Amino acid sequence: MEYQYSESMNKLLERRPNRRVHIILIALMVITIIGSVLGYVFVKIEISKSKENVQTFNPKSAESSYSKLTPEYLSDEFAAEYDDSINYLFAIDKDNNPYIVAVKAEDMNQYKDIIDYTYSNTGSAPAEVTLKGTPRKIDDEITGLAVDSFNTFYNSNVVNTSNFNTVFGDYYLDTTQQPSGNYAFMSLCILIFLVLAFIYIYLMDKERKSFKLRKTTLDRLDNTAIKDADREINEITTKYFESQSLYLTSSYIISTVHGFEIIKLSEIKQVYGCVYGNNKKKPKSSITVVTNDDRQHEIAIIKLDNRGNELLNDIVNNIRTCLPDIVYGFEGGFYTRGMGNNSIDIDTDAQLVKSNVVLGTIGAFIGAMLGGVIWIIIGELGFIAGIAGFAMMYFAIKGYSGLSGRLDKKGQIISLIIALIMIFVADYSSYALNFCKYYFDGNYSMNNLVTSFKNLPEYLTYADVWGSFIKDLAIGYALSIWSGFGIFRSVFSKNKKVK
Repeated sequence: MEYQYSESMNKLLERRPNRRVHIILIALMVITIIGSVLGYVFVKIEISKSKENVQTFNPKSAESSYSKLTPEYLSDEFAAEYDDSINYLFAIDKDNNPYIVAVKAEDMNQYKDIIDYTYSNTGSAPAEVTLKGTPRKIDDEITGLAVDSFNTFYNSNVVNTSNFNTVFGDYYLDTTQQPSGNYAFMSLCILIFLVLAFIYIYLMDKERKSFKLRKTTLDRLDNTAIKDADREINEITTKYFESQSLYLTSSYIISTVHGFEIIKLSEIKQVYGCVYGNNKKKPKSSITVVTNDDRQHEIAIIKLDNRGNELLNDIVNNIRTCLPDIVYGFEGGFYTRGMGNNSIDIDTDAQLVKSNVVLGTIGAFIGAMLGGVIWIIIGELGFIAGIAGFAMMYFAIKGYSGLSGRLDKKGQIISLIIALIMIFVADYSSYALNFCKYYFDGNYSMNNLVTSFKNLPEYLTYADVWGSFIKDLAIGYALSIWSGFGIFRSVFSKNKKVK
């Protein structure tokens, strides 16, 4: 007759991935992908409608997001942006109403005929030209330059600072700006997708490690040992610590803190505690047993408060009762200080199985992107964005190990490279977004974003903010190196096994 395990052992042996959580997360990720695509499509439709319903430019109002102006005359440029990429011109319509328009320097040639006609006393009128763009507020700098230039253009004192708004209105027509839509919904969907993807990667990583530990346990022990452990679970002398799902029988320790694991008491040679965190971070302690093969088995993780201390002492004292002659702690005491508060965990046997490089790289990229979003958000809140360097490294590592199934040395190197590259990308993106915010009045159109990313180096030079950019970058790299010191050490170490 086939042996029937007890209900307690069946629960321990059963591999129970939370399919409901997986299905929900995958469904939510699909929804966010669909949402981002639909958001992009709706913005494009909105932009298309704006182009179809272009309104006549009104320099007194910015109600129309996309406007047109058909000038009779067009002047040479009277001002230009710092990088000479955009020129400012005067436009005169058939009713002799003056306007200010902004034109890309590269587009000036297509207006050469009408400009030449403006300054010529002879010749026939050129073909009609229609300027299209978006209204933008006339700032003080443009006002100051326009007053003198327009008086020179008319060879008369036509305008001054007092009547400027009466003559030109409050807005100029910026032909460099196409209709833009609100990409906030699309961006929100992408951000939510990244968060969900990281949560999914984290759960996959956790389940992978749990399944691996369970498989290792079943491969190491024969059916007789598992049956013995099952019988002892139900003995009256067995100690069960419910909060830790930890069994201490007369011959075995059965732990589920990281997955199903059975440890023979006869194979244990040392027990010690490890403290993680500090007083500000509500420290935790783990209990670890070391077996004769020098493998370390973490069997409990406990909060260090009054109840936690009682539980920890209870577990250790019960083990001491069964194994009075083994080593407890170290020469300096029972506890050692863990590095979990400032380092990134690495599989201790990561060299045994190769990782899936393609999936791991995708996971590292997703994780690093999420860290990049955090970097940008911190920067927008006015803090030093470089403090997100740790998140960049951590998420890249977790992303790789979650999708690849293993964090080996190759995975460490790939994650490290992606994280270091993404730190620069995040810092550059943060400054480019700020450039777009101030230079284009917060109009985050695709064209403006491309321009901002393309022209950022010139802007950093013009605004003399290279120092701030490099400072954030240096802090990001420094914190990444500090937080991922174990990774850097293992990557550049000649040892074959990760310590």
